[in-house]
This record gives sequence, C-alpha cells and structure tokens, in this order.
Amino acid sequence: MRPAESDTPPEGAQARLDALRAEVSRLDDTLVLLATLLSEVQSQRQAHLDAVAELQTALSPIRRLPPELLAHVFMLCAAATPKTGRSILNARSAPMLLGQVCSRWREVLHATPSLWSTVVLHTTPGLARKFDEGDLRTIFQFSQMLPVDVAIYGRDSVDMEWFWDAHTRLQHLRLETTGIHALPASCRTTLPLLASVTLIILHESNPLSLPLLGQFRRSPRLTSLRLESPKVVGDILDVSFPWSQLTYLDLHLPLPVLTARNVVAQCSSLQHCRLKGLLGVATDEKERTPNPGVTLPSLCSLQFLLPGAATSIFLRSFTLPSLKSLAIENAPWLFPVLRDLQARSRFALERLVLRDIAASKEDVVAALNCLSLLRSLTLDSCHSLRRGLLAAFTYPPPSKTETSQSLPLALARLETLRIVEAFAELDGGQVADMVEGLRKQKKGDPFPVIRRVELQVAGHISHTGMERLRSMVACGFLVWDVS
Repeated sequence: MRPAESDTPPEGAQARLDALRAEVSRLDDTLVLLATLLSEVQSQRQAHLDAVAELQTALSPIRRLPPELLAHVFMLCAAATPKTGRSILNARSAPMLLGQVCSRWREVLHATPSLWSTVVLHTTPGLARKFDEGDLRTIFQFSQMLPVDVAIYGRDSVDMEWFWDAHTRLQHLRLETTGIHALPASCRTTLPLLASVTLIILHESNPLSLPLLGQFRRSPRLTSLRLESPKVVGDILDVSFPWSQLTYLDLHLPLPVLTARNVVAQCSSLQHCRLKGLLGVATDEKERTPNPGVTLPSLCSLQFLLPGAATSIFLRSFTLPSLKSLAIENAPWLFPVLRDLQARSRFALERLVLRDIAASKEDVVAALNCLSLLRSLTLDSCHSLRRGLLAAFTYPPPSKTETSQSLPLALARLETLRIVEAFAELDGGQVADMVEGLRKQKKGDPFPVIRRVELQVAGHISHTGMERLRSMVACGFLVWDVS
C-alpha cells in the first residue's frame, strides 16, 4: 500500500508493525531452539560414533594396537621397500597402503616423522608420477625437524631448487641422472647435517662439472663421497672441498691416476677407498706429484682398477698401516710392489681379492705366503693360473714332482677361499680332490682353520666329480655354482 500524500499514517499501521516484530521474534526463538536441538543431535551422533569405534576396537584386536607399535610396523614395512622405490608419496608404498586402512592408521602415518624423512624422485617419464612443489613441501612438513635424505633417479636433467627448502636438514644426497643443473645459492651456505654425497652421471653428453663439489665445502659432517661419470669438466685439484673429513671415497672417473692419487693423499681420515676408470699418467702432472710414502693411518679397505704401471705408481705413494682389505683388478701382478708396501706399512692384511691378474702360480704363491694373517682370499678370473690355481690349494700335493719344483702354499689363518674361473674342460676329480683335502685340514697342515670354500666355475665336469662335490655341499663346507 502506498502511503497517502498527507502526513497522516495509514489506519492500523502501528498494529501491523507490532505484529511483524512479534513474528520475527518468534522465528528467532525458533532458530535458537533448532540450533540447540542440532547441537544436541550432533553431540549424540558423535557419542554414538565413539561408542561404535570403542566396540569395533574391542571386537578387532588389531585396532587395539598402540600408535607407537603401529608406527614401528610402518617403519619395518618401509625398510623392506627397495631403496629406489622408498618414496613415501608413492601410492604403492607399504606405508601409504597401510594408511588407507582407516582414519586412525592414516593419523599414525602423518604423525610419524621418520616415514617422511626420505625423498625419492623419479624423473624418467612413465616410471613414476612426477613430484611437484606441493609434494615436497608435504614431505618437509610431515618430517618435522628430522634430517632428510634426498635421492633422484632418472634420465632427465635435475633442477635442485625445490630441494633446498630443507637444506639445513639434508643428511644424505644421491643424484643418479643424465645431468645436474647448478645447485641453488642456498647450497653455498653451511649444510650442517650433510653426511654423504653421491653424484652419478649416466651419459657423457652432460659431463660432471667438478667445480660443483665446491658448493659442499661448508659441510662439517660430510664423510662420504661417491662420484661416477663417463666424462668430467674442470680440475678436481682446484676445488675447495673438505677432503680431510672423508672416511669413504669412491671415484669412478676418467681422471689421470696421479690426479686421483693426489686427491687420496689429502684424505687423511680415509678408511675405505675405491678407484675405477682412471686414466694413465699425464706428463703435465709430474710437477704436482706428492712426496712418496704419504701415510693414511686409518685406511683399512682399498679397491682399485688401474691401468698398467699405474698400480705400481699408486701403491708406492702411500704407507697404509691399518690396511685390512685389498682388492686389485685388471692389473699386472706386482709382487715386489706389494711386498714393499707391506714392509713399509707393516699392515696385517686379512682380506685379499685378485681379479683378472696376470701372474704365474709361483709369483702368486710367493706373495700369499707373505700374508700370514690372511683370513679371506678371492681369486677371480685369474686366467694365467688355470689349473695351477687348483693345484696350489690341493693337499696333499697331486705329485711329488710338483712339490719339489715349487714352494708350497701355506696360510695358517685362512678361513674362506673363493675361486671364480672358467675352464674349457674342467677336471671334476681335481676339483673334488682340492675341496676334500681342504675339508680334512687339521693342525699342522697348510690351511688348518679353513671353514668354507666357494666355487663359481664354468666348464664340463664329470659325473663322479659332481657326486663328490655334492656330498661336501651337504655338509656345509662347500658353496658352489658350476655351469
């Protein structure tokens, strides 16, 4: 109704206004009542849900497991996953599958920081879903303040920028890709927890830039370094890097052997060293050759594959008083060099691996007889020895003539012998004689404490020899693989 043009209010307007206000007030009261009822209904519903959960827990023993025990189960399942697939965000990972059982288990998953402390990234298309920044931030959030391990596998070059949000918590870094982009500026700051770095480049089209190592120079806990690449750029000796902190060094790089030797000489705390893929001696390196006899007091394990005379040059550069394990591959047998190293270092070698060594039986026997504390010996593909290798460990000797012509081998502390060899025609009787003679060793014999023989040989073997070998496998003395 339109108001009249006069100033007089319409008849009954005040009454209608009072009635409308009363109705609004009544509706407000109704809303308050309904809200109260809704709250009560919701409370009752939640109480019933809680009661249902309690009854389900009572009926299902697995639901009564405390969160701490569940978290431990999750951790065991995660540990059983292969390292390359140990990403927590992988929908098929064991922790993620367990987290889908129920809301309580999902809460345990999210509340266990150690399950979120490993980042595994696959960059190869089709192998796994690609991570994005949100995924990484989720991991960093759920891992709370625990140290973080980062592993990247794939065939695409990697941009590391995202990973350095948690660089102060980075503990282990492994990159196995076709190339690595320059690390971000944050990496140039201190990395207080970084303990190990592994950089593996899969293709020579993106060579490993050795100056990249300088970005890890402020890592007070860094003790392990592994580098592998078919091609490198830069001079590793010009890099500022905490070499003296390293206890583990693995170089599979096309570096001149003198360069690698000079790197090793700086690793005064080194305990384990592995060198492979090195080049020959470069003439321009002679001026940077360290004084011979650099002492590495803690080095207990050394494995190397060096070209030609490089073996001699390398070994003559060091004194290794703590050496326990030595593996030499694809090198001429340099018994005088090893003898001089032992005389200079006075080490007590317990494990020796010789692989693809060119040497006569007499030279090897003479060298082994000088290693009186040897406990484990592996002879792998030493083709120059052939059957003389079996005869050296056969006791009693196969013939008096052979005994008179060569010095017998005797290793009083040898416990394990492993032989890997290929024969065109394998004498099964000779093999069985060797193993049986070793099994019957007693005090006063050349090998009195030998407990185990492992044979991995290729070649035809007679039926009689096979039967004799099987009997020694049954008693646990022999482990064999004859193909």
